[in-house]
Amino acid sequence: LGILISRNNHVEAHEHHSNSTSGISSDPIDGILWTHIVVMFTAFAILFPTGMVLGFSKSRWHVPIQIFGTILATIGYFLGHAHGGREFSENIHSSFATYVVFFLMSQIGIGVYLRLHWERGPNRWLRPISVKFHRVFGVCVPIIGYIQIVFGVITMNGWCRADGDHTGQCLAHTIMPWSHKDYQHTVLGIVWWVGGLVGIYLTRKGQRSVIPALIILFTGYVMSSHAQSSEISRSVHKNFGFALISASIARIIEVSFLKDKVITPFHHLCPYLLILSGLLFMGANEEQIDVLEDNNFDAYSYGLVHASIAFLIFLYVHLQIDLYWRSGENDGEPEYIEDSRNISHIPLSMSDPMTSSTISHDDDDMIQNKRGNNLMVVDVNDNSGNEDHVALLNNESIYHVFTGQYLDTIQSIFNKPIRKSHNLGTQVQLKNVFNLPLIQYDFSTVKETSEEKQIREKRRKSIKNGFLHSWRGYTKYAWGSDELLPISNGNANKFNGWGATIVDSLDTMWIMGLRNEFAEAREFVSKVNFSRSEEVVNVFETTIRYLGGLLSAYELSKDTMFLSKANDLGLALLTAFNSTTGLPYNYLSLSDEFKVVKLPWINGCLLAQVGSLYLEFSKLAELTGNSEFFFKVNNITKVLKNSKPEIPGLYPINIDQDSGEFWADVVTFGANGDSFYEYLIKEYILVGGALKDYRKMYIESINGMHRHLIKHNVVKSRPDLMFLGELTYEEFYPRMDHLSCFVPGMLAIGSKVLNRPRDFDVAIGLAETCYWSYKNTRTGIGPEVFCLFILYRITGNKEYQEKGWEIWQSIEKYCKTETAYSGLSDVNELTETLKYLYLLFSPPDLISLDTYVFNTEAHPFLRMIN
Repeated sequence: LGILISRNNHVEAHEHHSNSTSGISSDPIDGILWTHIVVMFTAFAILFPTGMVLGFSKSRWHVPIQIFGTILATIGYFLGHAHGGREFSENIHSSFATYVVFFLMSQIGIGVYLRLHWERGPNRWLRPISVKFHRVFGVCVPIIGYIQIVFGVITMNGWCRADGDHTGQCLAHTIMPWSHKDYQHTVLGIVWWVGGLVGIYLTRKGQRSVIPALIILFTGYVMSSHAQSSEISRSVHKNFGFALISASIARIIEVSFLKDKVITPFHHLCPYLLILSGLLFMGANEEQIDVLEDNNFDAYSYGLVHASIAFLIFLYVHLQIDLYWRSGENDGEPEYIEDSRNISHIPLSMSDPMTSSTISHDDDDMIQNKRGNNLMVVDVNDNSGNEDHVALLNNESIYHVFTGQYLDTIQSIFNKPIRKSHNLGTQVQLKNVFNLPLIQYDFSTVKETSEEKQIREKRRKSIKNGFLHSWRGYTKYAWGSDELLPISNGNANKFNGWGATIVDSLDTMWIMGLRNEFAEAREFVSKVNFSRSEEVVNVFETTIRYLGGLLSAYELSKDTMFLSKANDLGLALLTAFNSTTGLPYNYLSLSDEFKVVKLPWINGCLLAQVGSLYLEFSKLAELTGNSEFFFKVNNITKVLKNSKPEIPGLYPINIDQDSGEFWADVVTFGANGDSFYEYLIKEYILVGGALKDYRKMYIESINGMHRHLIKHNVVKSRPDLMFLGELTYEEFYPRMDHLSCFVPGMLAIGSKVLNRPRDFDVAIGLAETCYWSYKNTRTGIGPEVFCLFILYRITGNKEYQEKGWEIWQSIEKYCKTETAYSGLSDVNELTETLKYLYLLFSPPDLISLDTYVFNTEAHPFLRMIN
């Protein structure tokens, strides 16, 4: 408004108002100065606040936006010193620019330092301090920019100058100081101080209080009757007072009658009215009132102008909030239910959601379960922050996602869907499933020469021949058994006797284009009864090998026989979840009757066993339409999330199914704990970021790993190597088994999806340690090639292909027998190794990481959005 006024004030001003424009010439504003205004407004009012929000959400767009804003601010700075037209004497706008430049340059310097990721030597203590300063400066820059914009408007109009008559009153409307000549302002200052102290005391335990609202009400009452020299000034102050009174009443109603953390349309009223009040107060100084009178502008039209500006600011703030929840490591703001008359929110701790007639709520209310005609919507971003919830809706209920207010507009701009719903069975609808950041390197920027392609294809063929060598030995000597003993050519059944090698190899054969072998395996699988076994069934191994293999084979081939078999197996495994907590027992009998088997020498279960079922059962729910599979594994998440380990995010490997308590204190990312952490980030990726608990738990775990498990100077001959150890009763133990070498791949994937550059640096370091350990054995064999495959697909660095090739040559040299390969723990591990090696030398769009997510046994599942 001040800018618009500035275009006419030097022409319209009356003689007795000449002081209002003192310090500026009567020349018009030229094009260069207008460009300066537009550029600086864009930088400080739009780009820097947006960059700040993206920084808080850790979005990959934070740095580009900040760089663009800095470029515009630099251009604007020079334009401000190069304009003609209207001239200005010494003023606050030019003086304050020094502070703006200081904060901006400091922020840029700290940002550049952080982007270099220096973490050794003095950087170990300097970097955390820099991060804190970067956050503080990041908030200061938009605030200081806003102040500078206000000073710019003041300077452009010649207001608030020391040689004018209105300086004190003008500044009062900016900072409202105490004054011994203005007792109303003085008394208000006392009310604010004393009332503020009372409010702080009453809210010290997080409770809500009406004291701040009462302070605002008193202020509004005084301002509505504040003595003024003109009628229009009295009207403007009266509007300001009424706006404050209305805001305070709205806030009192909120605190007294509306539920906390449940957003309703009424909650928007108070913040909007406070914004309007602030604008009215800032626009009520005498110099602006003089301009209104000179232009015959009435107080009510003036109020409507401020109301419109308040709407724009309110919208802008909400768009920034919306951007925060849409960007970086966030996955969308909470869902809000418009019509709650037929809705009951219930946690996912259901004993048997498919058969029970009632469901228990936390407060012991019993809710009638009529699932036949209802849809269960997963409230994946519950405001309470405690747990994922579901809402039980009948066919007449309606629900509304807050982001839907802007979704249609955004989709029309970009001409593609930002988010969508997706089902995990007929009773669970995930909201806010969306495209996560890309994981794979852009290989289209790399031109492969004919010679490089020839070498790559030769190596890929060698690995394929290695698989065929092993497969033919198996079909000749152990067909139908779980595995071949590669030295004696005998067979063994340690995975239920269902032909584990066959099921585990299905997707490998499809990926390698071995259709004849695949058809032969398919024929065998079609005759297997996966709901019956004379062996004791290991739930964990059965899930990752058989269920994972069947689901992957279905998604690759679209052969519904595999899905039917997977459904049979999944239903049989549900018996394992009948513990008091819902945590699955790991051993079942599927002979005459389905029952849990408690082995006397095993106490409780392992973290990896209970925490590595999410992918398979979620995928099974998605493909079969049976939501019970999802309910079972999501309950595991709830139990583990609420278990409160001693060190946040680091879970001991032994847990009791019936109590849900950990009974030993060993923490490791290696054997017995490995795949639990792996599945946290992979489940988040599988469902397109729709289940935020997995992201939160993963981030907490990785942060704990950084603080407690990552060490240097462990290997005496290579003190530079990064080491991932274990904790035993909170004491660091320098043990790193080969299963820990999946961690680099996991960290690399998580770093891309969640924009965590530090995780990627650690991934590179740990991968080097793993490769060094393989290289320093007599054979050079490294069975864990997952991380090499992942790092190659993420970086495009062919160094990882070379390392994988060296490992394959060692396997060929030391492990190959006449019928298969020995030396690895079992043939199924060889299948996993060969699959990753084959993909390492395949075109990168074959089983892309942006399309599939692998389970812990290397079976690829299609992501919900890919």
